[in-house]
Amino acid sequence: MNDRAELAGSCVTPTRAAEGFEVSLAQVWRAIEESLTPEVQAIGICAPGPLNPKTGVVLNPPNMPGWCDVPLAALAQEKFKLPTRLENDCNAAGLAEARYGAGRGCANVFYAAIGTGIGAGIILDGKIYHGRHGAAAEGGHMTIDYRSQTKCGCGSPGCIEALAGGYALERDGAYELDEVAARLGAWLGGVVSLLDPEIIVLGGGVMRSASHCFRGSGRSSRRAP
Repeated sequence: MNDRAELAGSCVTPTRAAEGFEVSLAQVWRAIEESLTPEVQAIGICAPGPLNPKTGVVLNPPNMPGWCDVPLAALAQEKFKLPTRLENDCNAAGLAEARYGAGRGCANVFYAAIGTGIGAGIILDGKIYHGRHGAAAEGGHMTIDYRSQTKCGCGSPGCIEALAGGYALERDGAYELDEVAARLGAWLGGVVSLLDPEIIVLGGGVMRSASHCFRGSGRSSRRAP
């Protein structure tokens, strides 16, 4: 990708996270190797949080077994001999939407990826909001039902990720999209009260699979009132 956000090429490589750290790390290296060309001057890695973009360390993502305090940016820089930066995947997606996508022209954007889990990115005054330790915007781990018997991978009961993410759809089988929408609505209503964003942008695999319910192909946006 160049400085005008034009994509020169792409490759798709499964994470294979359930097979453990060494396997999934090898998949990361494979994806980078397949993307390198002589024109590439730096590497940017997007990973699920929580992570610290300042230190380049992946802290302990619930859906990535074995990924605890991994200095991913330093490992990649040493392996490929190129400057490397690490960012939360949803933060990066939120910034891209704010600059080039559905949120273009908006300084305050809330982005949510509804996929296997639920991730979020917060853009305030045109910049990513990282929080004190770089691990802000873990919106998927906000509890919407603290009495719920359903525990999230993070250990908390009733997180929106556990109740409306891809794992919930797989677990509950006949789980209806209307119920998913109601739970997401309750969650996003709280986000609006907290952040007062100009726009909410939704993406991710679940959104793509439910694209017949939304405008566009796998992405929906809503201007906040």
